[in-house]
Amino acid sequence: MSTPKILAVVNGKGGVGKTTTAVNLAAILAEKRSVLLVDADPQGSASWWVERSGDKMGFHLSQENNPQALKDLPQVDDYQIIVVDTPPALRSEALRTVIGLADYLVLPTPPAPMDLTALIDTVKTAVNPLRVAPSGAIDQGGLP
Repeated sequence: MSTPKILAVVNGKGGVGKTTTAVNLAAILAEKRSVLLVDADPQGSASWWVERSGDKMGFHLSQENNPQALKDLPQVDDYQIIVVDTPPALRSEALRTVIGLADYLVLPTPPAPMDLTALIDTVKTAVNPLRVAPSGAIDQGGLP
C-alpha cells in the first residue's frame, strides 16, 4: 500500500465534538477505505467509545499519545487513511506532531462565541506556527 492520508481532528478546547467527529469520520470513511483511528488524547475518549460499541466499527483503533511514536504514522502503510483524535491542549507536543504530519485538518466547533474564540486560539497557537496552508473544504476525490 502507499503512504496513508492523515486526517487530524483538532481544537484546543474540550467538549467541542472532536471525538464524535473523529469516530464518525473513521466509520464513514471505512465503508470504502481501510482506516485506522488513532486516539492521541490521553483521556482516551475515542477508545472508550469504540471499545464499548456493540457493533463492529469497520476500522481499527490504536491509542497513542507519545509524540515520538506519532511521528511514525506516515510509515504505517496498512491503511489508506489515518484519522487522529487529538488532545484539547494547545501546547501539547503530541498535538503539534500530528498537525505537522496531517494531510488534512478538521477543526470542529459548535456555533457559540466561547467555542469560536477557542477555535481562533487553536489556529493562532497550534496551526499557524507550523505554516499549515488552508486549502478549503475536503474533496472526496482528494482522499484515496
